[in-house]
Amino acid sequence: ATRRLFKMLRNFMPNDSMRVLLGRVAETPDPWAYLLDQTRAGLSMASNLAIRPRLTTSMMPHYSKIIAKLPSIYTRLSILRPHIPRIIGILDPYLDVVEPHLDRIMERMDRIEPHLPYILLHLDVLAPHCGKLLDYFDVLMPYADDKEKVMANLGSCYARPGVASLKEIEDCVLSHWTDSDKWDDQPPSNDVEMQKKDQSYLPRLLPYVDFLIPHLEELAPHLSLVHPHLPHILPHMDILLPYILRFVKYPRASANADVLIAYLGWMLYVPVLPRVLNLPLVPRIVSKLSTWLPRWAVRRTLVRNLRRDEEEQERRTKRKRIEMPDEEEEQEREQTAKRNKLR
Repeated sequence: ATRRLFKMLRNFMPNDSMRVLLGRVAETPDPWAYLLDQTRAGLSMASNLAIRPRLTTSMMPHYSKIIAKLPSIYTRLSILRPHIPRIIGILDPYLDVVEPHLDRIMERMDRIEPHLPYILLHLDVLAPHCGKLLDYFDVLMPYADDKEKVMANLGSCYARPGVASLKEIEDCVLSHWTDSDKWDDQPPSNDVEMQKKDQSYLPRLLPYVDFLIPHLEELAPHLSLVHPHLPHILPHMDILLPYILRFVKYPRASANADVLIAYLGWMLYVPVLPRVLNLPLVPRIVSKLSTWLPRWAVRRTLVRNLRRDEEEQERRTKRKRIEMPDEEEEQEREQTAKRNKLR
């Protein structure tokens, strides 16, 4: 009865932020226990801010905007609590950009939160595309998966008896996805960066955001299809990027991207030859070819190429850790000193 009441009230609310709050409460099995948890989290945050005046001072210029979105923010206080110091650090440059989308962000925060430290480090790239990223949230989130999850799902949606339709493949890929305060001990930026590189393919996709996001409307039908083949595509992404839009009408090429890389990837490195993809009918021919070439014949090649790429990435990561610039080390020392002052 209580949940029905909150659902009914949501329909009469003119404010988006209040609708998010009432909708979230209505979805919770025990609304009163949920509200109590969020209230406790809010009180804990308030007490932590009270003993850290520098954080409170940084928030002061933004109180009016925060208060306007407080109902939706309230729904995620227990999730947001560990990240508050980093969030306060980005209010000045990015709140104006993110604020119009804040209600939608809060609705999805349970799925965003595992990636939040990395996102906060790269808001300069991601914030301008906030609206588009939320519009295509469900098909984009699998791209932030841990590498182990991507590899575990790799090929499972394609190894089916008979010929799977593109819709069946897309639904299968998406189905795989939908499956205490330490404010003074926030991990250094470099640690967050390195950890994400070790765990996810997201850092390797970040340089292409400015090109890909404006074309999401065209590329969206391909995202679920190409996702299982991401480990095979990323090593060749710089060369493939100028030709991606040539294949928007041919989703079969995306569904068989691993096969195309295995058989034809070498051609990408022959001078001038990749420009053949700009010729009329060539993308159609390549797409048709992807359905004829047998996957079983190149499974070992695909595994070998993956292993080689992973080893190369590991070497680069180790080199970067060893050769960390002195300026970054100094920056980390300054951040540690600031954290000590806040204690």
